Amino acid sequence: MSHTQWYFNQVQRHRAGLKALHEKYDAELNKIEQYSGSEGYEQEKAEIEKNRRAELTTFQQKCLKDFMVTIGEMRKSAKNKEMIAPTSDELALLQALKMRETISKDELEQAARTLKNCPVGLSILNEIAEKNELRGVHFGAEDTASVLAHIDSLEDSAKRIAALERCDSRQEMAARASIYHPEHISNAMYSFRVDRDFNSEADALAYLGGVNDLESFREAVND
Repeated sequence: MSHTQWYFNQVQRHRAGLKALHEKYDAELNKIEQYSGSEGYEQEKAEIEKNRRAELTTFQQKCLKDFMVTIGEMRKSAKNKEMIAPTSDELALLQALKMRETISKDELEQAARTLKNCPVGLSILNEIAEKNELRGVHFGAEDTASVLAHIDSLEDSAKRIAALERCDSRQEMAARASIYHPEHISNAMYSFRVDRDFNSEADALAYLGGVNDLESFREAVND
């Protein structure tokens, strides 16, 4: 299975696991609710919540660890592909472009189509575009710097996901709605963005990592 598919699956497994965890402990609380007010009720309730918190912490730690393994493999693949040298023809093209005093946006985009399978070449084209102060150049593929930036975003989102204590909680959603809400917590807005379901791998990568060119990103980070 590809690294990108693993990432998407981990997002889905996390949400399912988190919901199942709370359903289990909520059911235990419901069982003893009929004894509310009796001797020992509060103690038993506290014990259930203690067990919930312990299992939640273990769940969050494992989730984060699994995410970091996948993120690490993505980053490793992207950096390894960056080290693949351009072919002689690609190198000749890059050298010719670097020697030009001026170059147009159209010419760079045409060159990018030739270099679409060469991350090093795309990185050099990006440098040429910056040197010539060209904005909005569309290379049609991700250069290595862009791929690594997407991976960084996916890592940040993974940390937010792993920090979630509940999914789709109406109380938490209300607290996240405004910093002026009486139950607002400092981590609320941090986690709000990632507390949602995703329809597909492409949906998750675009939302959590800002990946627009899915095929190019897959090519860069999957073995």
